Order: sequence, then C-alpha cells, then structure tokens
Amino acid sequence: QTEKEDGEGKWQARLTKVLHALIVEEQQTKMSIGKQRRDPEPEVSTPHDSLWLSCPPTSPAHVLSDTAFSIAIQLRYGMDELASLGRNCPFCEVPLTLKHSLVCPKANKGTFIARHNTVTRIIGTSLAARGTIAEYERKLATHSDDKPHIPDITYLKDSTQHHIDVAICQRYGKHRDMRQTAIVSKTYKYRKTWGKMFKNVHFVIYDNSARPAQGVPEYLRDLGIGAATMRTIQTTILRANETCFRRVLGRANEEINRMYVARAKALLIPQNLIEDTVGI
Repeated sequence: QTEKEDGEGKWQARLTKVLHALIVEEQQTKMSIGKQRRDPEPEVSTPHDSLWLSCPPTSPAHVLSDTAFSIAIQLRYGMDELASLGRNCPFCEVPLTLKHSLVCPKANKGTFIARHNTVTRIIGTSLAARGTIAEYERKLATHSDDKPHIPDITYLKDSTQHHIDVAICQRYGKHRDMRQTAIVSKTYKYRKTWGKMFKNVHFVIYDNSARPAQGVPEYLRDLGIGAATMRTIQTTILRANETCFRRVLGRANEEINRMYVARAKALLIPQNLIEDTVGI
C-alpha cells in the first residue's frame, strides 16, 4: 500500500510540474511586453485537493473531457480565459467570467440539483456496498410539507443514528474556510425548519473545483470509502462544471450569431423591402 501511494505521489508530482510549466509558458506568451510576469500557483491546500489529478484514470468514471479538464486547471490556478471575452452573461446580464458561468443560478439550477444528487448516491451506494443500511432523505416522524430540510443520507453505526448532509459550494479562495461557511448556512436551515439542530449530522462539503472541506476525506475514509470513490466524487463535480459552462457559453454564442445574422440581413436586403415583408 505504501509503495502504491509513493508511486501515485511521484506521478502526481511529475504531472503537476509539467502542467505548471505549460500554464506558465502560455500565460507569459499572452502577456504584453513590459508587464510584470507572475507565475501562477495552484490554489490547493492539501493532497486531497489534487486527488483527481494524482494518477491516470483507471475507470471510465474518472475520465474528463478536454473541456472539463481545461476548466479544472483554470480553477486550480486561478485563471479565467472567459473574462477576456468582455461579454455579459446571457441569462442575468452580469459580466461573464468562468466562475460565474459555473454558478449562474438562472442557467444551471437543474445541473446543481443533479450534481448534488449524484454525489449523494455515490456515498450512499458505497455505504450499502459495505453492509451499512443507508436511507436517502428519510422522512422523520415530525416531517411535514412546511419542514422540507432533511438530511440527504441517514445510516446506523454502532446502534446510533447518523446523518449526512451533502453540499457543493461555489469555489472559494485558498484561505477561505468553506467548511465553516457551509456549516453555518446548513445549521441555519435546520434551525429555521425544525427549531433545533439535529444530532450526529456530518457535513460532506466540496467546492465546485472538487476541493473537499477540511475533515471530509478523513470522515469518508472512516466510513470505508476509498480514494477511488473520492476521485469519482471529484470527477462528477468537474464534469458538471462542463455542463454549466457549455450552457452559458452556448446561449451567449447563439445571441452573437443572431446579432450577426440580423446585421447581414440589414446589409443584403434593402430597408424598404424589409419593411414590406414585416408581418408576412
């Protein structure tokens, strides 16, 4: 096991070094002469942040498309190629950036729900495979329609009932404590809907660059969930980013195409002819 981990660590170090060199070269090429050059550094805190990049994909669940991989690398190094286009989001008219395209609520609400549910099912299936009985969104005795916030997974361990609440957050900065922020938000929801906080609630929190919050990998490992399953969780999040990105950028390109078509028609068709054909 130790030799395998050492091998994965060496592979990750080599791969990360190559990627860093390529990104630095690309960024420096794009910079204007005379501007200060700054080598981008990966915004990661622990080796678990880079688990999806630690070794070649050994399962179809770990394979990323070129677009998903590109987005993941940009998030990892704090880059944003989309911001340079100077466009606005076609859904909400705010400046279009990579980070916004991944979190735009008007464009991607359905994707957010699907992503959350998929991660929840991965964890629940892993628990079931190890003989632990897991229930999804278990309705409690006092549940009613006006108390919708319930844990995602409920399971028994040592005759004690435990709950798992899954959250995928917007990417934060390297030093932002996303765990504490998400826990405060979740605790507020529990207290608002139930008047109290549940006992034995465990928060499994990732941001949308697939970085787990502090303590999450250790907790999942205690449940018997291994590195391969954690990589599957991360690649699920990174694949969802591509869906969000394509939806927003696709709509933006459609609007630009419509504008160009309208301009072309105005140039090719006389104005009086356009007016004559209105309403036909």
